[in-house]
Amino acid sequence: MAKYVDFSVLVQTLKPTFIMLSESWLSPAIPDTLVAINGYTLFRNDRDGRRGGGVGIFVADLICSSFTINILSSEVGNNEALFLKSSNSSISFVLGCIYRLPDSAIGDVRKLFTFVSKIADSCDRLIIAGDFNLPDITWPLDHISNFDAPSQTNQTPSTLDLIITSDDKLLANLDYLDPVGKSDHVVLKVEVQICFERGRRITSTCRVITNYELLNRDLFNIDWSTILVEPSVEDNWTRFKKQLNSVVTKHTVSVVRKQSSNKPWITKQILKLIRKKRALWRCYKRTSSESDYKAHRVFSSKVSATIRDARCNYEKRIAAFKDVKCF
Repeated sequence: MAKYVDFSVLVQTLKPTFIMLSESWLSPAIPDTLVAINGYTLFRNDRDGRRGGGVGIFVADLICSSFTINILSSEVGNNEALFLKSSNSSISFVLGCIYRLPDSAIGDVRKLFTFVSKIADSCDRLIIAGDFNLPDITWPLDHISNFDAPSQTNQTPSTLDLIITSDDKLLANLDYLDPVGKSDHVVLKVEVQICFERGRRITSTCRVITNYELLNRDLFNIDWSTILVEPSVEDNWTRFKKQLNSVVTKHTVSVVRKQSSNKPWITKQILKLIRKKRALWRCYKRTSSESDYKAHRVFSSKVSATIRDARCNYEKRIAAFKDVKCF
């Protein structure tokens, strides 16, 4: 919840299809409405009884409208996991999000491995992401080329957050983005190669006659005797409609209604700050310098505070507005 504003800005900027959250810190006491993102459906598995942990997956409404999504049972010992199977008439795939507790026993790791193996045997397309908390493992980069940079950027950087797939051709262009808010974990961004037929985008248009005076003048000046010359009443009616529609269209403006920004308080100035924040992160990735990392952290805190203030001021303006129609 503490990083929700920064998280929602990131989603609005990147517009991803799937978002996997590891260690979400959500609980049954927090309803979906408090963490909702417009255009997405949230699936979650919260830790019950104590703070922290939890996993969640945001799925774009485009996928929800094109696929049937089922939550798979995930009995994986003392690990927190969520697996979604999405299928339609042509393809199916499974997304899994995992948070492995740092103190999980080796038996829990075996249960997780057994569960994932069963899913992999029954599904050709399997993608798992999450925080596995296995910093002491030296990953075989000659076999798994995606994991070539630390995903935790504190004093002891290590590879904790992983993306695992049953077919490496499903993934492309893995990128390490700057952390959300003050988190010490980077954001992993990857393209998922899953083909499906996109739903048709519907845009509503409104045709408005803007000048009746000019419309009536043009209709009055038409010599109908030169137009309605057909012997058939039906043919004359067709010619009449065609001429009338031509004049109406001439004095009509078509307005396309576009959906407004999900976060209207995000101004051009804030987007400029976000771009600068990412530039500082790229600089740190190039140099691995402690000073560059601190510069990014300081500026990231400034951006987060600016976004929070902008949202607060926007909500105050709405509350002070007297026109009840805006609600």
